[in-house]
Amino acid sequence: MRGPIKLSLSTNKVNIANLIVKGPDLSSLLAAQPESNWERCVLDIIAVGTAAMLRVQTTVDVDFIEKRFEMLKSQFEGALNTFEKLITSSLSKRFSPTENGSYTRHIGELVGGARKDFQTWTEDFSKLLGTYLIQTRKAVRWVS
Repeated sequence: MRGPIKLSLSTNKVNIANLIVKGPDLSSLLAAQPESNWERCVLDIIAVGTAAMLRVQTTVDVDFIEKRFEMLKSQFEGALNTFEKLITSSLSKRFSPTENGSYTRHIGELVGGARKDFQTWTEDFSKLLGTYLIQTRKAVRWVS
């Protein structure tokens, strides 16, 4: 390719000056068309390629979000489990875990409540994220 590429976002135009594409694929595709169709064919190729690139990028973004969410969820659950074990162990050394009114029992109930809240939150968030990702995938399929 020789010459600069100019982009105008206000008009949504890309000017590719003196574009030279070397390769058998494009050459054979154009050779199968009448010369009067070459410009339309090249524009169609650019449109299809653009849609494919957008779809690939969106799919990569969606996959990244899903993986990152699962990783964060797992890390938080691990931290909650560790916290629960540490606090229960520390308090059990000083107070009875079964005695009615015991601090250990009360804190255990609080941690159990926090665990339930976390599970409810992750389930709700997972549903919302799942709905968003499904809609995003449908939109990508529709565009392409």
